[in-house]
Amino acid sequence: MKSILLLLAAGLVLNIAYAQVAINEDDSNGDASSALDVKSSNKGVLFPVMTDAERLALKSPATGLLVFNRTGGYFNYFDGTNWLQVSRTIVVAASNPGGSETDIGVGVGVADPDNSALLHVNSTTKGFLLPRISSGIPASPVAGLFYLET
Repeated sequence: MKSILLLLAAGLVLNIAYAQVAINEDDSNGDASSALDVKSSNKGVLFPVMTDAERLALKSPATGLLVFNRTGGYFNYFDGTNWLQVSRTIVVAASNPGGSETDIGVGVGVADPDNSALLHVNSTTKGFLLPRISSGIPASPVAGLFYLET
């Protein structure tokens, strides 16, 4: 009887050691392809928040480690050698419910793109880079195609 209980306990421990972790409100199992599966329709995930000094004091950070750096106000991740900053570029679909023009468009660096634009790019520190083509005019270009011939 004692050996059967030990065998059952060992099986339970092994099963738990290889299971996915699911954090949710519906008691569903985690996705089989994930180690951690977080589901919520009304809550977010809060990552560790630290200063530059605290982040740099981490001993042997894992490749892919993600923290929010309060010194610079950016997420940082460790690539195995260096801490890199995750860009905060905003790319959102336009909603513009009050506009008279189409409300379908994309904003880059702007949360509420202009209603008259399909693409609204907003920056005071960076320009827009056109696609560069080095082999001359593309075969069968459509009317209005923009590119930079290098």
